[in-house]
Parts: sequence; C-alpha cells; structure tokens
Amino acid sequence: MANAIYPLYMNGLMTGAANHDLDTDTTADGVYAALVDKDVYTYSSAHNFYSSISGAVIGTPVRLASPTIAVNVFDAADTTFSAVTGNSVEAIVIYRHNSGANTTWPLIAY
Repeated sequence: MANAIYPLYMNGLMTGAANHDLDTDTTADGVYAALVDKDVYTYSSAHNFYSSISGAVIGTPVRLASPTIAVNVFDAADTTFSAVTGNSVEAIVIYRHNSGANTTWPLIAY
C-alpha cells in the first residue's frame, strides 16, 4: 500500500470539521504517530478514527512535537519511538488526538 491521506480527514478539512486542524498543540490536543502491524490492520479509505487502528498499534504512539504548516506542507520535529517490542512494524499512521474518546481522533495519513 502506498502512502495515503485518509479521504474522510480531507473531507473534514474542507468542511471545517472540529478536531481537524494540524497546528493545535496543547496538553489535550495534538498530532501523533502510531506504529502499525499490517497483519492486523488493513488500510481502508472508509476508516475515519483511531479506534479503527487501535488493535494494530505497536508500542505507544508518539506526539509530534513543534508542528508547523508552511506553503501547504505539514512538518514536525524529528521523532523517536523508544523501547518498541512485539510484532513487526510495517506502517505508520498519523492521527489527531483530542480530549475525547479514541472514536473521535481523526486518522490523517497512512
């Protein structure tokens, strides 16, 4: 599977849906990266929230520090996943965490 932006996230951006901005970086809100086992999770353009991938996440997701947006490019500080054990990692999923349940954290990119 090639890289992809989740279509439902793009739709949320275009309609101004809550919790879709990428430059919010507070205690409760921010952009995270999760390591994913593709033997457990298969990408689907119909997936919308973290709860769709939660069973396939390996280790602890990492918050992307210092998020910035410039000339239509999202960037963040380099990230390190430490002490990762368990199944093989074959993918990374970027999502937006908020103060709600993981059924409200939109998936951004695969």
